[in-house]
Parts: sequence; C-alpha cells; structure tokens
Amino acid sequence: MGRNLFSTEEILKLPVTTNKLSVTWDGGALFKKYSIVSYSMKSRDKDRKNLSYEQLSDTPAVSVAGFWAKYGQYEQGCTKFFVLVRRGDEKKVLESLGKQEDVAMRLDDLSDYSENLQKRIIASLAVNSLGKHGKNGMMYNNGQLLVCDDNNFGIPASRQELVCLKLEVNQYMNLSAKTVSFSHPKTFEDLKRRNNCVFKIGKEMDGTLWLGKPLCPFVVKQGKENVYNLDELYIQQKRFKATRNVVPYWPFDSKKYNHGKLFVIRQVVDLVNEKFENLLELSFTDYDVLDFQEGSPENKMLKMLAEYFKDKVIGFEDPFKTPASKKQIALLKNCMKEGIGNSLAFAKRGQAPDVVVGLCQPEDDTEYSKSKYGSSIAIQHLVHSGNEKQDKIIKSMAIRILMELMVKDCNIHCQMPPVLGEMMEDWTFYCFKSNKDVAHAGSLSANIETGHMILKAYGFSDKQGVDFDTFVSNTIGYGPTSRIKGFRDYKVMAKDGNMYLIVDTEEIPILDASYIDEVYARYLDEDDKEIPTLSVFKRKANGCNHWYLRGYMGFHLWRAEGLNGEGAYSYISGNNSHRIQFIASQKIDKMPRVRRIFILEKKHPDRVWNDIQQLKVMLLVGFGRWGEQMTYPFPFKFLQEYLDKESKETYEKHWSEL
Repeated sequence: MGRNLFSTEEILKLPVTTNKLSVTWDGGALFKKYSIVSYSMKSRDKDRKNLSYEQLSDTPAVSVAGFWAKYGQYEQGCTKFFVLVRRGDEKKVLESLGKQEDVAMRLDDLSDYSENLQKRIIASLAVNSLGKHGKNGMMYNNGQLLVCDDNNFGIPASRQELVCLKLEVNQYMNLSAKTVSFSHPKTFEDLKRRNNCVFKIGKEMDGTLWLGKPLCPFVVKQGKENVYNLDELYIQQKRFKATRNVVPYWPFDSKKYNHGKLFVIRQVVDLVNEKFENLLELSFTDYDVLDFQEGSPENKMLKMLAEYFKDKVIGFEDPFKTPASKKQIALLKNCMKEGIGNSLAFAKRGQAPDVVVGLCQPEDDTEYSKSKYGSSIAIQHLVHSGNEKQDKIIKSMAIRILMELMVKDCNIHCQMPPVLGEMMEDWTFYCFKSNKDVAHAGSLSANIETGHMILKAYGFSDKQGVDFDTFVSNTIGYGPTSRIKGFRDYKVMAKDGNMYLIVDTEEIPILDASYIDEVYARYLDEDDKEIPTLSVFKRKANGCNHWYLRGYMGFHLWRAEGLNGEGAYSYISGNNSHRIQFIASQKIDKMPRVRRIFILEKKHPDRVWNDIQQLKVMLLVGFGRWGEQMTYPFPFKFLQEYLDKESKETYEKHWSEL
C-alpha cells in the first residue's frame, strides 16, 4: 500500500452508517400471511394498567411489541401492545384476551398511526420474533429480544451471571443493544415471586457472522417445587452490586472479535430479512457527511490549567491523617506537577488556600467527610479507601482533579478564563428537566470582554420547581412547549433569535461486520502475508482507518430529521485516531453516540451554519475524556456543575438524580 493519507475532502466522500433502521414493507403481502392484534388495559390501577401478554393470554403468538405513549383518553400515558400472529389465529388471540374485562383490544391494520410509528411497530415485531421458539414460548412483558452466546460476551464466569443483550427499536428507529444481567433463582419461592419474568435459554440462532441463542420467556404455573430445575432458569437479578457487566462493541482479540454488539446487531438484521423475505426489509442508514474535524485538545487544556492556577494556592484536607492518606496526597502533588509543571503552589501550614482537594471515604460506606470550608471555596473530593492499590494516583487523574477544581472555582467567582468567554459571545445556555408540569433549570451566559459569568437557577429557592410551560415560553422564549417536554435532561443554546436543542440518542455508528470478518479471516490465515497484524484497521495509508472505522474517529456532522418535519443536524464527537491501539487485549467498549441538534427557532436562517461551526469549536476545549473532543459544547460542563451544587444544597441529591 502507498503512504498517501486521506484528506478531509476525501473523508467527506465516505458515508457514515448508523444503527438507525430504514424499513420497507409490503402491507398487502404481510397481512396476507400475518395479522396484528393490539390491546391496552382500561384499568388505571397500578397492578393492572400495563399487564403484559403472557399475563393475559395462553395463546402462542409470533411476537409481541409494547410501546408507551399517550393514547386517546389516557393523558398520563399507557403501554399499548401489538401481537403478531399467523393469519387465521387472530380470533384465538381476541377470544383469549376477551376473557379479561378490562382489556381494550382490536384487530389492527396500523392505519391509525403515523408512518414512522407504523415502521417502528413492524420493525419491533420482526426483531422480537427471533426469540420465539416452541409452541409454548410465551413472550415476556413487551416481548423484547434477549440474546446470549456461549462466550457469555466475554464476561468472566466467576461472576456467575448470564449476560445478555436486549435488542430494541427505540423512538428514533435506532436498533439498540443494551446489556442485561441474569442470575439463577436461589429458591423455588424466589422463582414464584418472579413468575412473569423468568427466562430459559432457547435454541440457537444460526447466523453467518455470529452464532447466538435467545433468552426465551418461561411462564411459571402453580406447581410443586420439584417440577423446576432452577439451574436452567434465569431471573433479572444482579448478585454482585460492585460489578458492571458491559458487553463490548468490538473486542479486538481474534478469538472474541465477533462476541460483541456490532456482530449481534448486524446478524439480527440479516436474520429478520431472511425470515420475512419479500414481506419487509430492514437496513441501516447511510448519511452523507457535511463536515469533519479531528482535534487533540490536551495541549491547550494543559496550557489553560497552568495559566489558571499560576496565582492560586491549592490546599488539601486530610481527615484521616494516616501514613497512607499522607502518601496519597504526596503522590497527587507530584502527579499535578508532572501534568502541568512546577509552577503550582501548595498551601503551607497556616496558609489560606484558594481551592481545596479533600480526601473522603467511599460514598458506599459513609457520607462525604464534612469540610471546614464553606461554599465560598472550590472543593474537589478524592476517595481514600486505605487500600494502596485503589488509592493509586496517576497523572491523568491529577489533571482531571485540576480541571474539576477550575470549573468549580470559575462558578463560585462567576469568572472564567477570557479564552473561554470569547467562545460564548452572545450565547445563552440552558439545562432543564421536568416532572409532569414542574421544571428545574439553570442558565449560563458570559461577558466576552471580562469573562464574567451570569449563572441563574430556576425552581430551587422554594423546593417547588417552576411551572414548565411558563419557564419554557417566558424564560427560554420557545412557544410550542409540548415539543420539548419529557423525562430527560434537555440542553438548549440560543443566540440572536436562533435556538437549538441538543438531544442524546441511542444512535451509534455501525461498522461493516462482514468486511471486518474478512480481515480477521486473512489475519488468521498463515499463508496470507499482507495482513500480519491487526494494525491494518488503524493504518492511515490510503485512508484505511477511515474506511474501517467510519464514524468512530473524529467529529462528523450531517443533516437529520427535525421536529415536525423541520430540518436538523446530527453529529458524532468521535475518538482521536492516534489514541486507538489494535492489540488483542484492547477493545472498543462503547461507540460514541449521536447527538441531534433540533432547530427550535431560526429568525436568522442564514446564520445557522455559522452557529453550528461555533458549536463545533466548543467541543475542542477538552473538559470531556482526556485528549478527546467533548460530546457537548463546553459551557454545559459549567452549567451542569452549577446545577449539581444547587441540587445538593436544596434536595441533597445530584442533578442527575433529581
């Protein structure tokens, strides 16, 4: 291969493929072979309002899918279930459900729903049908597909947990795969308590790229204890709180590479298309990339930290006063100096500090140690466990502590470095979340000449929150309040009549699994001399790395679907190519998620593209993962830290828990 490198122009010619599904289906052909029965519960009683199919019927179905939404008279929302059956079996299902007095049901051709919702229902039913095996294999809850494999997705057997991926088509039509862990029931009584969420491993799912097994729902009937083999049944119950079983996206080891989310998601789509051939087809979405950038913000961040702390004294609080805690502080000081230089000043005995690092006990054991300093000084806590291995400090950790201290200190004094204030020219940033009709929120703006920050909190002073509609319409200045109302953390940025909402999605890049499989086959072939190592995936010659890793590296921007058909943009803030190592012990744990930029207002449409470019620059500040671009513009880091402080002082909860 040649050594010429891809230019940005050449990279822009490559599309980014994501897990957003494109669905094409022939309604006439599908309904000749299948029928759909939909139902919801009339009862609003908490024990009856969202009962799943296997709790109401004993009639087998091809698949079940459930969706929460506001249907008809149910203002608070409910779950509506859709049951896919073979043509001719719909009468049995209706009769079976009809035995329940509080079930509203009907034969459903989906014509009452929007085109997008129709596609989501059809795609979900098709995906969930892969978990259906045997005459009595009823579907659990909303019928989602759960899959496992003989490798337990690389999770150690010592944890004694079965690790699965739950496949789901979400509201944005993304086919997501979430990690779910299961244990064997300990006793028969434990099994009976969970009779509607018991699973058994089903038959193999035969695929070309990945061989897995579905976890099938198992209905526990009233019976004797010796009827069940508890070692063959699973319940969703984690036994080890300290562990987090995360299925990797792509483990690089040649023996494990296809035991990750990438190959499962690809294989599920292939199996659906095979099963419903000539009736429906699922495919991943390709996007034409409008803009691309790679950046390494670490050097600028180190320079900013050195400048910020050159006239500040850093103090340390040590409530333990043990040799181990003193050693941890000494190590932290050395790592701080190693990170940004010897110009740092540490408080001497009796000297008043400007910022403080306070050692504390692990949160699981006790509350944080109380500091003698009030809220007028920035304090960053550092856990001290007494275990030398756990209390180890490395340079990146020390730099992260300095970054957090800088953000907190800026917020307390309402003053940020001028270089950051300049980027915020005329912008106002909002964070808010709502519970029904009540909102809690904060806003941030800055004077570009002085760097003075204007931080405001809404709904914390009286612990009552603020009226959501009033806040959005009067404070933010957006009229159709219902469009941005829901149970999520909303981020809005506004400037000169243009307003943008940034939403986190479960959309991620989907790499070409068959192409990757081909490379591994050649890598394992001793006679193939062209691929001696896996570094081919990151090789820059002829743009190999962007060919294999499209969407994983760098910032990508493209056009997307907005609210009510209006325009929007989506972006991925990906990894830096020079930080990727393709060796057997490494893996892609998580793919960077897509963020969607909804255009709420555009009084100046000619400025939209320039606004997006300013947003892009704000991702290069470096408050996110070390050495990587941020996932959100940097002002939201300051705003969320401010809201976290307000939440803890008012409700004794973190902002994320509110």
